[in-house]
Amino acid sequence: MWPLGLAALLLALSGVEGLAQEKPSEKDIQALLARFCVDCHGGAKPKADLNLEASVVPRRTWKKIHDMLHADEMPPPEKPRPTPAERERITDWARDVLARPSIGGRRDPGPAVIRRLNRIEYNNTVFDLFRVFKRPRGQNIYYDPAKGGMPDTLRIRPDSYQPTVMVSLPTDDVAHGYSTIGEALSLPPFLLERYLRAAAEVTDKCRDALQGMFDKAKGASDGDKARALLASLAARAWRRPVAPAEVDRLFGFFEQAARDGETPLNAVKVAVQAILVAPDFLYKVEKDGPDDDPRAVRPLRDYELATRLSYFLWSSMPDDELFRLAADGKLRDPAVLEAQARRLLRSAKSIELADVFAMQWLKLEALDAVMPDPVLFPAFYIGDTSKAMRIEAALFFETVMAEDRSILEFIDADWSYLNPLLARVYGISPGGTKGDWKRITLPDKNRGGVITLAGVLAVTSSATRSNPVKRGTWLLETILGAPPPPPIAGAGTIPDEPTAADGPSVRQKLERHRADPRCASCHKRIDPLGFALENYDPIGVWREKDGIAPVDALGTLPDGTTFNGPAELKRLILTKYKSDFVRCLTEHLMTYALGRKVDYYDDPSVREIVREVEKDGYRFSRLIVEIVKSYPFRHRRNREAHDE
Repeated sequence: MWPLGLAALLLALSGVEGLAQEKPSEKDIQALLARFCVDCHGGAKPKADLNLEASVVPRRTWKKIHDMLHADEMPPPEKPRPTPAERERITDWARDVLARPSIGGRRDPGPAVIRRLNRIEYNNTVFDLFRVFKRPRGQNIYYDPAKGGMPDTLRIRPDSYQPTVMVSLPTDDVAHGYSTIGEALSLPPFLLERYLRAAAEVTDKCRDALQGMFDKAKGASDGDKARALLASLAARAWRRPVAPAEVDRLFGFFEQAARDGETPLNAVKVAVQAILVAPDFLYKVEKDGPDDDPRAVRPLRDYELATRLSYFLWSSMPDDELFRLAADGKLRDPAVLEAQARRLLRSAKSIELADVFAMQWLKLEALDAVMPDPVLFPAFYIGDTSKAMRIEAALFFETVMAEDRSILEFIDADWSYLNPLLARVYGISPGGTKGDWKRITLPDKNRGGVITLAGVLAVTSSATRSNPVKRGTWLLETILGAPPPPPIAGAGTIPDEPTAADGPSVRQKLERHRADPRCASCHKRIDPLGFALENYDPIGVWREKDGIAPVDALGTLPDGTTFNGPAELKRLILTKYKSDFVRCLTEHLMTYALGRKVDYYDDPSVREIVREVEKDGYRFSRLIVEIVKSYPFRHRRNREAHDE
């Protein structure tokens, strides 16, 4: 943060064309902003409430400056525009500002969030807590951690890729694209009542597991066994050591139930239900630092770190090895933490990243609501095409993860897993029977990677036609990390109707829509990306014509860059926008892992992660390891603290 005032305007008069190539001074940056930005973002009523003449420019504003200049979205075309070198000077300065310590002389790890277990995490946790066999699904059937790879032919069971639940819970709210976000995971009264019933269901369905635990517990009497069992179970359920007084309170439930005439096992069940409705079970608890320092930033304690790690990669509680390392105080050692991240990633339980994160990242949970016109697209309703689309995406993500492939294969790959049903959509014949999934080499660059997955193309379409706006928006949000703002009020929409034989194409309709200057600023970024995918119909079938007219898949970005069709679009991303994609995927994974939106204070950490991933050949494991080792993953600040 630094002042910007009248001095900036005076400096602008001298010009900046002769600035040297060495690192610019504060005055140099003031002059550049005064020359190119202050005309709109200064004075009494600055545009977008972005005042660059304020006495102090907040760090959040520097992030906006960086992003708008990096994307070449500002200044607008009708205004004087900086040269590439001048633009780079400003963005470099903005990155330096964002990297400066801010909370009491320390980096800001972002706001603390309290996170309730979502319904997937709840079910996974109770399975692991009681060590009850959980029906394997998807990759668990095939993935051999020792081999670290996936077979070329899979037989998928009919019930694979369906959530495995012990108790049914309401659907979780989603924020920023994910069901792990603390601000969305509230606990309204009706849900608390449901958790009370769920605790009883869990103890009933685990009658056998609890009996075995009770029988093995050490003690000369039923009371001694119950106390030992409750102490052990509470420590694992609450994911931290428990104090003797806490065990006493739990044992009190056992004693009261026994006095009421319950059998020892039923009395234990009453106490276990108390464990399962405690805030320390339902929430991933991380307490603030010293009360006398509301700006405190502290490293996570070992048990807190174990919890963050296991719920990130497994959507479940820590296992015995993580608990042992936490008890020994070793998990905060960066080398130990990296080794554990790699161990968890190699486990078959990491399938949760594909089942949960990947589906939400790619927005494929919307497949359940996709209903293409059955007259126009009958192939979608032959068998369970929607389910096949989801399985293909999950298998693709799992394979990149299990085989530690380059994350750039998410953009372009020459392989995929297909079954006969989905192969018909792609116009490919992999052979095999209905339940067989085969890893095949794709015939051309028009397929491969997540952008051209049939499921992605389906959820970004309308019922009767392709939708370049949805597809372009998906690319900006999911791949490039530059989401457009919401449409303005009264902007209107393109009618959801098929292209008439003699009528205008979707492209022509959008060009008319863009004639409105209120819409043009966003659509000039969105539409070209969507046009590149126009060769795919609403269920992902390749086509050469839209109606009777040849498909026009040419896209032109605001900076004049042109590309034609999906192959050239993917090549463009892997050349011009490679770092943007890596940053975007990093931010999505961090949002999922941290349970909050990634913001300006995370920028230095994101850049560090991207650099390390690039140095290691873009390996998937390196991305995960660097997120786990990152400053915001390993630290927290008090809720009252705020950025300077």
